[in-house]
Amino acid sequence: MRILLMTTMAAMTMAAITVSAQPAASSVHPAWSVGPQVGYTVALSTPAQVSQSGAPSRFTLGALVTRTISEKMQLRFAATYRSESGSFATPVTSAGTVSSEGTSNRSWLDVVDPTTGGPAIGSTVSTSAAEVMASIVLPVADLDTSGARFHISVSVLADLLLSGSQQDDYSDVPNHKGPDLRTFEYSTHMGAGAAIGVGLVLPVADATELLIDAQYVFREPREIRVSEQGVELPDAVNVSWLVGRGLRLSAAVTFDL
Repeated sequence: MRILLMTTMAAMTMAAITVSAQPAASSVHPAWSVGPQVGYTVALSTPAQVSQSGAPSRFTLGALVTRTISEKMQLRFAATYRSESGSFATPVTSAGTVSSEGTSNRSWLDVVDPTTGGPAIGSTVSTSAAEVMASIVLPVADLDTSGARFHISVSVLADLLLSGSQQDDYSDVPNHKGPDLRTFEYSTHMGAGAAIGVGLVLPVADATELLIDAQYVFREPREIRVSEQGVELPDAVNVSWLVGRGLRLSAAVTFDL
């Protein structure tokens, strides 16, 4: 996957440089613009246990600032609040069953291949994060004379996981000892990642543009340390299906300054 992404990024960048070397359009866009941005991240692939519980929900809301360097390049800076939630079911086996009063076991904290016909622990996860993203946007082609254009982008991002929790429901597990619900807190931590994508710029009024983008986003770390009642557990939780990667679809309306 990493080789494919690097190859794709290189090919798209070379194509953009080649096209952008063509004669420039007659008008130059104002240097700065700013506006609100919203987004939704689609999970391209999820473990079977997650897909059986429904697709995770991942929204972003924030602000976007653009800086036009030239007709061949634009910089974008986004600051967003990210909210994510999802659920999965973990089948219980004789090796993985634990009392809610016992020690944490990685077999039920991780999403693994499901079994059928048996009891399962139902888990719900929710996280929130503050994210900043910086992008280089390269025009590929003008769509018409009004200023509508197609572009590609390469981005880097950093985020801070503000909060996260996981609640496990044992009510479906027979002969379970202890409370039916266990709650785990995810540790606050910094993350980093990158994105590649394509997009459209559509003028909608004087000094106003609609920006539509589709980006493949990936970030690290994929595993998060968790604690229960203030005690850190020995195993980390793999939540790459929720916070790790996906196809982000976003829209922004910017106003020239």
